[in-house]
Amino acid sequence: MESDTKMTSDNSGSKTQLITSTLTLNALDWEKNLKVKCRVIQPCNNIHEETVIILDVPVKTPTVEIRRPLEGDNAVLECSARDLPSGEVSVTFLTNTGHQFPEVTYVDLPRGQSTLITRFTIPTSHQKKEHSFKCKVQQSPSRDWQSGFTGNIFGEPSVEVLMVPNTGKTDQTLVCYGTGLNPTITWKPTSVETAKTVMQAADGRVKVSSQINAPRPKWNEGEVYTCQVTDLRKSVQKSISVCTASEPITPLINLRKPRLAAAKRGSEQITATCSVEAAPNTKVSWVLNGNVKEGSTSQPVDKPGSKTQVFTGTLTLKASEWEKHQNVQCLVKQPCSSEHQETVNILDVPVKTPTVEIRRPLEGDNAVLECSARDLPSGEVSVTFLTNTGHQFPEVTYVDLPRGQSTLITRFTIPASHQKKEHSFKCKVQQSPSRDWQSSFTGNIFGEPSVELLMVPNTGKTDQTLVCYGTGLNPTITWKPTSVETAKTVMQAADGRVKVSSQIIVRQLKWNEGEEYTCQVTDQRKSVEKSISVCTASEPITPLINLEKPRLAAAKRGSEQITATCSVEAAPNTKVSWVLNGNVKEGSTSQPVDKPGSKTQVITSTLTLKASEWEKHQNVQCLVKQPCSSEHQETVNILDVPVKTPTVQIRRSLADVLKGDYAVLECSARDLPSGEVSVTFLTNTGHQFPEVTYVDLPRGQSTLITRFTIPASHQKKEYSFTCKVQQSPSKHWPSGFTGNIFGESSVELSVVPRNPDSEAQTLQCYGTGFNPNITWLAGSKEKNAVAQETTMQADGRVKVSSYVTVPLDEWREGVVYTCKINDFSTVWKSISDCKVGEHLAQPPQQYLWGPSFTVMKSDGHAPVTCLVIAHKVKDFTITWRVENRVTSQGVIPESPRNHNNGSQSVQSVLMLSKQLWDKYDVSCEVKHRCINKAQYVNISKIRDPKRPTVQVFKPSDSDFSDSHDSTLLCLITGFYPADISVHWGLNGRKLPASRWNNSPLGSHSSGREFSMHSALTLPESEREHGAFSCIVEHQSSSNPIISTVDSIHASVINSVPSVELMKARDELVCLVDDYSPSAINITWLLDGVKVPHKHTTRPAKGPDGKFSVKSQLHVLASEWAPGSKYTCLVQHVTGSYTQNISKEEIIEQNIYYNENLSDAIVEDTAEETWNMACAFIALFLLSLIYGCSVTLVKVNTARPARPFHSRDFR
Repeated sequence: MESDTKMTSDNSGSKTQLITSTLTLNALDWEKNLKVKCRVIQPCNNIHEETVIILDVPVKTPTVEIRRPLEGDNAVLECSARDLPSGEVSVTFLTNTGHQFPEVTYVDLPRGQSTLITRFTIPTSHQKKEHSFKCKVQQSPSRDWQSGFTGNIFGEPSVEVLMVPNTGKTDQTLVCYGTGLNPTITWKPTSVETAKTVMQAADGRVKVSSQINAPRPKWNEGEVYTCQVTDLRKSVQKSISVCTASEPITPLINLRKPRLAAAKRGSEQITATCSVEAAPNTKVSWVLNGNVKEGSTSQPVDKPGSKTQVFTGTLTLKASEWEKHQNVQCLVKQPCSSEHQETVNILDVPVKTPTVEIRRPLEGDNAVLECSARDLPSGEVSVTFLTNTGHQFPEVTYVDLPRGQSTLITRFTIPASHQKKEHSFKCKVQQSPSRDWQSSFTGNIFGEPSVELLMVPNTGKTDQTLVCYGTGLNPTITWKPTSVETAKTVMQAADGRVKVSSQIIVRQLKWNEGEEYTCQVTDQRKSVEKSISVCTASEPITPLINLEKPRLAAAKRGSEQITATCSVEAAPNTKVSWVLNGNVKEGSTSQPVDKPGSKTQVITSTLTLKASEWEKHQNVQCLVKQPCSSEHQETVNILDVPVKTPTVQIRRSLADVLKGDYAVLECSARDLPSGEVSVTFLTNTGHQFPEVTYVDLPRGQSTLITRFTIPASHQKKEYSFTCKVQQSPSKHWPSGFTGNIFGESSVELSVVPRNPDSEAQTLQCYGTGFNPNITWLAGSKEKNAVAQETTMQADGRVKVSSYVTVPLDEWREGVVYTCKINDFSTVWKSISDCKVGEHLAQPPQQYLWGPSFTVMKSDGHAPVTCLVIAHKVKDFTITWRVENRVTSQGVIPESPRNHNNGSQSVQSVLMLSKQLWDKYDVSCEVKHRCINKAQYVNISKIRDPKRPTVQVFKPSDSDFSDSHDSTLLCLITGFYPADISVHWGLNGRKLPASRWNNSPLGSHSSGREFSMHSALTLPESEREHGAFSCIVEHQSSSNPIISTVDSIHASVINSVPSVELMKARDELVCLVDDYSPSAINITWLLDGVKVPHKHTTRPAKGPDGKFSVKSQLHVLASEWAPGSKYTCLVQHVTGSYTQNISKEEIIEQNIYYNENLSDAIVEDTAEETWNMACAFIALFLLSLIYGCSVTLVKVNTARPARPFHSRDFR
């Protein structure tokens, strides 16, 4: 490659020169070359060259490790590399977050040196627990070797405390390890360190250790020692004690309960023992059934070569108390350990009830008994033997059964004193004084001997084998006549007695001749015997008799010969005979045939008679007589008599129809007698089908079902069918006839009542026929339906049902639904909402009223309203006619309203002009959608109205005087039509409507006049003054009709009376007028003394509401002394007033009372009285009318207001 070369200088004192040459390349290009060579060519000399490797290749992969030196600064890291190649490398340090520290160390390793150690101090900013560190040794931009990361050297310190194992006799050595950046250790309680170490962990953290010796006494007492490690101003600690450091010792416990022999007497003391091997200072206690009991514990004994000691605890109780408990526990409590226990059942409970048996062994002494027990519980039991007299033998055997062994066998020799026939024996296995299990008693093993003699069955063709059994204590057998034994056995019976057997063979010829053989059994010098022969030994053979009477098919023609057969399986030489109704008949018997493998023979006998003769008899008997046996017989009734009259029915099976067998009939009979019967089928024309079914009913079966398929030739509508069950030519039972099952089909269609909340209508269809199928049509389109049920009727016809569910809106639109029945022919029925509802549609209530004249006055229009009330108003249409012409202009329909009684109402308003209303008749026509005929009501404007009479009645003074509101009453009568407006005014101002109440209208009997009243409330709290007006507006008057009253409160407002005293002939008159209220008192005085007076009138009210009254005093001139003074004293709510008069004054002033004035006052009083009477009568009539009206309103509250009905306009 080309290079830049320049001569720098001559080498002083030499013939050479120093030449410097440089080669410049891109760093990446430089690294791609393995080596570089500098070649020097001198004149007159060879070529010389020097080669260097650009990147030395390491011999093996360098290893780089990062660590901390133990000495010096805690924050110093060392990067240690080995196996590096020679040449220049750089060393940098990095954190686990990717941060590279700027400090870089460059080292040029000479050839032969492959190790490098570089130190680096971690800046304070990175001395944090979340940081770890690594170093990188780099040879080139693309080649470097990195160490692993340190641990979190600035992380939290850690502590670990360990115990050094020892023999337990010396002080306890404890070691504490602390790990951190520069950890230190302190002990609590303060202790003397016996050793200390400092080491560098692989992750860069320092691990220090401290060792102390804990005195053995304090350690055993459980004193707690705590090691505290402090690092980076943070501390952690851990504690240790003998309880937390030592491994737990599992104690060995051996619990032994008392022996059964000691516990058999309840008064004695018995002892349980618990031996324990456990840690020192262990406590032993006792628990019986959960209750702690005091026991005694021996001095513990050290176990050689172990840290444990042996403790022995005992618990002593009375035997009777001991047995009351179920179990006993030995509780062991070691220091620093949980409680251990050993529990044994005082009495082990058996898994299942033990079984105890007593028996005699066959071998050896005849007087030995064995007691065998199984399913026993583990533990100690005793075995004793007893007699049936209650005597218990003194020999007792004790056995301690280990766990898992549940069987026991014990032997006992019966003493000679008890070897008697009246004695039997049993054994008892006892677990405790109150729990034992006993065997049953043996038989009387010393009782009398017994004998049994049997014959071994054989074919009857060979010699006969006899076997004799003898039972006793030790029985022996002998035969008479003496015979050779061919076999002998000895066995043990269940009751303890020995059973022996002896077998001999007797020649067949002698046996059949009836020779007798005797077996004699001898035992305990006593003998019994039994004899046998062919007749006594053979088991009687019960003959098998099969008696078959003639078949019904053969007996249906009385002239033919028919045969009864009796087949008998019985002993040889058996005789067979016949009996008919008690009379013996000769039959015919075949040659007997031996039955293979049996001693019996088969004999067949027949009896032949004419059919007509056979039916005359009630029963037939087959008599069988065997040798050495009584007579046997088999009897059959020729014709069995039914218990009650059989019932025969013919029907079609629904199951057959559903399977597709449509033309199948069933003949069902019940209460039939046993025996053979035949079943035939017939038509209503007398034709009998040739198919006959014969059935032999076994005894106990009284029912019969026979099936028959109707031929196609008879599947016609004119045919019906019957069946006949026949027992004999003269006895049969027929069924009734079916209906015409092939006849015309029928259909029923109905509406299922609908739930008011349902939005659908269900239609139900029934079809009846041979095999009917239902199809639904909605209009002309087929509709899917639900096949609900298929039933079979009593007449044999099938009835099917189906239903469809129709949306309520569609149903109410009047769609016609058709149910079509397809069978031999097709029939159908149709239905719709109108067809169903035509007879159910109730006529609506229809009301029509014209416009109110007040409305007409306000806006000039005449609204006519038609109200329709019905169950469903949507089913009705409203049509308006004006002068009999249909109009829809100006019609304002309203939405239907629902009422509490289930009805609905709807209003339609026809808005007419005033001119049309004045001129023409208007009618409202109501028509149901399912009914062609419409219902209508006419109305027109009234053209001859009657003007109302208006009267206002004031309230009485008593009404004003009481502390309640008063009423001003306006009576309006004699008006027509009924449309009227009434309101009240005061001084020309309309009063609020809340002040008055208008009554309902009342009509006269003629119906042409109406009346009503209006009541105005006068508040008691304020007295209103002025003119009150009752203002009535009616069609009969263009102007309002007004009735006015004034000064209604004048009679109750306090007014001072005017008093005047006058003299008349022989009397004095005191006149009081212009006062109110009416209550007043007039008293006469003569010279201050009260005197009786002649008369005082009742107060009379004047037109202005004020009252007048007069009082008369009869005074004769001859009785009036000169100078005497009469006084008229008037007492009123406003005060007391007097007028005086003396005889002198009368003479001087000529004061005389006009007698005519008295007459005028009397006339005024009479007129006022009459007016009050009339007012009272009018008020009474008004109250009566008002009461009746209110009653009518209350009765009709559920009904809408009825201004006019159609009958009002006739």
